[in-house]
Amino acid sequence: MRPLARLLCLTLPLFALLAAWPRSALAWTEATVLADDVTLRLDRAGAATVDHELSLRVRGTALRALTITGVDADAAPEGDASVTLTAKEGKDDPGAGAQTASTQITQDGNLRLEFAGGLPRGTYKIKVRYRTNLVATGALLRDGPAVRLRWLGPRWANGLDAAKLVLLAPPAPQEPRATGDRADGDLEPSRGDVAVSGAGAFLSNVRRFPDHDELELVRSYVARGEQVAWTAKLDPRALGAVTDPKVMPPPSVNVAAVVRESRLERQVFLAVGLGLAVLVTALTAIKGREVEAIAAARSSRARPLVPLSVPLRAALAGPVFAAGVTLQLFVHPPVLGAVVLVLAMALMAHRAPQARPVARGPGRWLPLSDEDGFRGPGGGARAFFDVGTWTGKLMLVVVAAAVVGAAYATSRVSSYHASLAALDGLALVVLFATGRAAELPPELDGRWLAALAKPLRARRDLRVTALGRFADGASQPDELRLAVTPRRALAGTVGVEIGRAFTAGPGGAIAAPQVLVRVAEGSPAEAALARVEGARWSRGRRGRERVLVVEPALPFDADVLAATLQLTEQLTTPAPRPRPRPMRDTTPAPAEVFC
Repeated sequence: MRPLARLLCLTLPLFALLAAWPRSALAWTEATVLADDVTLRLDRAGAATVDHELSLRVRGTALRALTITGVDADAAPEGDASVTLTAKEGKDDPGAGAQTASTQITQDGNLRLEFAGGLPRGTYKIKVRYRTNLVATGALLRDGPAVRLRWLGPRWANGLDAAKLVLLAPPAPQEPRATGDRADGDLEPSRGDVAVSGAGAFLSNVRRFPDHDELELVRSYVARGEQVAWTAKLDPRALGAVTDPKVMPPPSVNVAAVVRESRLERQVFLAVGLGLAVLVTALTAIKGREVEAIAAARSSRARPLVPLSVPLRAALAGPVFAAGVTLQLFVHPPVLGAVVLVLAMALMAHRAPQARPVARGPGRWLPLSDEDGFRGPGGGARAFFDVGTWTGKLMLVVVAAAVVGAAYATSRVSSYHASLAALDGLALVVLFATGRAAELPPELDGRWLAALAKPLRARRDLRVTALGRFADGASQPDELRLAVTPRRALAGTVGVEIGRAFTAGPGGAIAAPQVLVRVAEGSPAEAALARVEGARWSRGRRGRERVLVVEPALPFDADVLAATLQLTEQLTTPAPRPRPRPMRDTTPAPAEVFC
């Protein structure tokens, strides 16, 4: 019994110590801030409203309070913080909705959030807001002709994978710019979208609105216990209500810098505006002369959307286009500038040319050689601003590349102006999309007849010849057709002709193939075609000639060939049956018997 008694003497004090130990010492709580998105709203007096949107993950027992260290020294909380559960952990966790947390500033200057009832395990989104005066805290300081903002973010024990600050500043002629944070105070403007700091790299993006300017800064990584210094340069005119000389530059220095900057901006603006006016004027004049030349070659009349002469329209289009771009840059919202640009587009646009009615005089249909009957259209005036031609497509690619290059170069300075440059470049598309050669009456083209003649000539029972109509006294045909005649045609068959009829459409002339069958009135050929469906009869060239007009349902070569072969088979006489030859008498002669 002595060993048992000795064991009891040793274990009883241990059990008594465990029973007396408080339960809170046995529990553990882990709170990790995953992300911190800060919105800093700055007013013209230098006061700011700071909004923190925290992503908090809680493990272990319920979290009773959270302390944010490194806030502004004069931080004054505005109301309670809002807490929203975004993801819960464990099956026994309640699905709590939105709740609030009380906020207070501790004696050591930290911001403390207390959660009534605690936060159980899960991931939460916490929004807390407080006000601060950046002039009083020294976050705003003079930096030459500009104002430097250097705001220190909170300090997180576990660090952050990403941190973001959105600065909302009052509107000013000069947009806010991200800068590097150097110990000697020498700040340099960021080049492009990256501002390099002694504590890491920041990604920046600027957006301009009529009522405020927005600068977004993103830090990819924050180390443990690090306090990020967010820096930017501001236009002093954005802080018009600040009178502290430590913040606002002296009037003389500020005025001199503004004068130099305004003079340089004025020169650049005048050069760009003059270049745009000259460029659009030249393009409008070239397009107008080009449309007039091509329309005259097709016996048509060019019709600009604004009925003015080419020199006058070109002289107006360039300055109006430059004025529209100017209004977009300096008038917000840019609706008025867009309206002026639409007026410039109207000065550059063309309606479909109007064909001049030309009386078709008497003429003759004559057979042509394959070289003359199946030739393509002759070379006319070259269209540099017609998207339907190869030269026009190449020119459109060049203009599009120039617009993209201008937008990209502008984006290095301002993404807002880069979008304006891209949209304004679309106005030049009207030069390529209107006044096209496809809207003019078509040229004489026999290449499609050659594609039909090849399979028809493969048949030995058909004769295929190219035909051309020559007006009296003309040396060139004004219409081409393909004549197809059966070799064993029915009596009264004059011939079968394949041609095209053109009708006006929304995008230009539309070609509709036709098959014309010419027969003599009252002949067997006319009787053979009496049952053809979907056709119409008309008078022919001669007195007793009738013409059957057949229009295929689809304007494809296969349908035209099928209709032609069907009609020629109906006009072909059956092949004569060969006459039977007389039977030869093959009975052998009786043999002669000689005695």
